This record gives sequence, C-alpha cells and structure tokens, in this order.
Amino acid sequence: MSSLRELQLAFSGSVLGEAELVFEDLAAPPAGDRADRVDIYREGYRLRLIGSLATDYPATKTLLGEDRFGQLARAFVEAYSSPFFNLRWYGAEFADFIGRQGQRDDTPAASLAAFEWAIAGAFDGADAKPVTVEDMARIPPEAWPDLRFELHPTVRRLEVPGAVPGTWKAAVAGESLPAPIPEDVPSAWIVWRKDLAVLYRPADADEVEALDQAACGANFAEVCAGLSAHVSEPEAAMRAAVLLRRWVEEGLIAGLHCGSR
Repeated sequence: MSSLRELQLAFSGSVLGEAELVFEDLAAPPAGDRADRVDIYREGYRLRLIGSLATDYPATKTLLGEDRFGQLARAFVEAYSSPFFNLRWYGAEFADFIGRQGQRDDTPAASLAAFEWAIAGAFDGADAKPVTVEDMARIPPEAWPDLRFELHPTVRRLEVPGAVPGTWKAAVAGESLPAPIPEDVPSAWIVWRKDLAVLYRPADADEVEALDQAACGANFAEVCAGLSAHVSEPEAAMRAAVLLRRWVEEGLIAGLHCGSR
C-alpha cells in the first residue's frame, strides 16, 4: 500500500497524463471500475483547460464556431500541459498552435487569437504611473541624448492583418463578423492600457522600430539614429520628438532614465 502522499502524487500525475496510476491502491466504486473513476477526473481536468481557453479567446471561438474551436482546444490541451497554478497564463501558445495546424480557414483565427491575447495581457497587466508632458519639460537639454525610456508594462506590439481588430470588436459586441477576414499583409499594432481602458492603434514602420529600440534600452540619440533610415538626419530628431510626445500623451511611457544602461 502506498503512503497517502505517494498516492496523491500518483493520482495527480495520472490526471495530468504524466504517470500511470496503480489502480489497486484506489477504492473500487459501487459500479464500473477504478479506471473509469480516474477517467472522470482526467476528462474533468481537460474540460477545465478547454473552458479556460474559451474564456480567454471568446472572439476566436465565435469566428471558428463551437465545433472547430472545441477540436483545436482539445488538441492544444493534449499537446500542452499547464505549467502554471493560475490558468490565466495557460493559453499563451494557443495562437501559434492554431497557426501551425495548416488549415487555411484557421489562418485568420490565429491572427485574431494573437490580438485577443494581447488585449487580455494589456487588460490585466501590471499597473504603473505614466510619465507626463510636465515630467518631460523638466528634463535639461543636455540630458536628452542619454535619455532612456521605460515602457508601460501593459504595452504590447504585434503584427496582424488590418481587419483583425475590427473583427475582435464586432465579436465581443455580439455583432455579425466580417467573413472571411481579408488575408492582407500584416500591419503593426500597439496595444496598451490607459487607466481602466484597453486601447489599440496601428503604427508606421518607423514608429515600430523606434518603439522596439526604446523597449530594448536605446537612448534618445540612438532612437534618432535609427529613425534616420526613414527620414533625413535633420528630420530624425524632430520625428523622434513627435513620437515621444505622442507616447507620453497616450500613456505608453512609465519611466525616464538618464545615463548608461
């Protein structure tokens, strides 16, 4: 007879599909057999994970339909165990998983799922006080070249077809979806939370590069140098200043730091 702890670990491993359970250690049910009793828990656990995916991806479920979403969700659950105690983060790979299935009808859904995950991440991301225009005005001119930027923790950037955000908005509002989503060239989108509202907008190529540079720790001078690939050198500093002011006004910047990394 196994100890209680050994039995608990074996049972947990069996439910998770990580180990085989010695059924003789379990009490026999009044009807059926021990294996059937364990299968109830195994299936219940998988249904809980599928339900978690449906909660995190309601628009994707609407686009795919109940049956196809259920098929993909169950296949995902069989392929990915949950490494988290909190199911909130379980579906992080679901959009990529959908995209790898190779069915043409799933391609728009993969893009929608990626956008939906970004929206959810911005919604419950960590809070931080945004930098204000007044904060920027207090920076001495000589400090600007070495100025570095800390993005707000809710900022997300991704590339999806331009019709995806509208499809997501229609789905969450319970409206008719545009069908199918045009498979145009993906465009860049920025997603973030300001106060209690999740916001999103498209971004031009030069802004995307500048924002990525800032996120990686580039200073203002380095951001300007990067922008010179898109505009003339005399215009680069002005373009960087325009972008930075927009980021500050939108609440994308949560910290300013002068000096080296």
